Amino acid sequence: MKRVMCVSMALILAALCVMLVGLRAREESAPAAQRPVLLLTQEDTGAYFMQLRQGILKALEEQNCTLSTQIAEPAAMTDALWGGIEYRGVLIYIQDEALRRQALRSARGQGLPAALIDAHEEGVPSVEQDGAQFAALASGAAAKAERVLCLGGGEALRKATRSALRSRWLDAQPVDPDADFCAVIALDEEAAARLVREKAEGLWTQPLILVNPGEGAASWLESGQVQAAVLPSPYATGYIAASQALWSENAQKYRAPAFIVTSENMYDAQNVKLVFPLLYCPR
Repeated sequence: MKRVMCVSMALILAALCVMLVGLRAREESAPAAQRPVLLLTQEDTGAYFMQLRQGILKALEEQNCTLSTQIAEPAAMTDALWGGIEYRGVLIYIQDEALRRQALRSARGQGLPAALIDAHEEGVPSVEQDGAQFAALASGAAAKAERVLCLGGGEALRKATRSALRSRWLDAQPVDPDADFCAVIALDEEAAARLVREKAEGLWTQPLILVNPGEGAASWLESGQVQAAVLPSPYATGYIAASQALWSENAQKYRAPAFIVTSENMYDAQNVKLVFPLLYCPR
């Protein structure tokens, strides 16, 4: 009887050892939870930001990271960066140059990897919209026009567009209603809103192409006043920023993709998220 009890106890102890070894192996093989990544931003509303954030979340989910978002007022930014939380890195989505540089200095002061979104500083990893791609897409959309009038836009985008259009480029001037060989390109949101209004009022009828026109793109395409819109992908921008640029060792400047959308293809599956981004953002 004693022998049977001893054998039973030995088997039980062996089983317990096997269980403990298995549990320890599972603990060692399980990926350790990563520290959160901080997103510093001046905005937390709007279709572009919401899609941008979704792209960031998807990339961080794949790396077992979480996301913390902070409105980048100077005092709040200081609290976020020096508040005792250990961040794995910092994504900076700030358009104000002085505040952006302050955020970058604060992050670097703590030795944190940092990457910029929709901005660039020499020697810092960044994800930016590709002006050359915008220009090439807009030029292609206006392919049937002998001459193209471009209004608005910053110096870099205008230079890229002029290079893409070459001899078809027209210097900025009021739209000539009698120039039936001409197409019109708006290179920023302000120019887009003005030109759409002018065309709706019947001041001219030439084809109108918009470059990154903001949240008015859907209604303007649906109205038929706009021939095409060049739209960036904020989701892809956020994904690239979190998955590539944040931990780049070479301070690389990544280019975010953009796409040409027309009233005919705006409801295609690949374009709906660009034209109606709010429909795809979880509340």
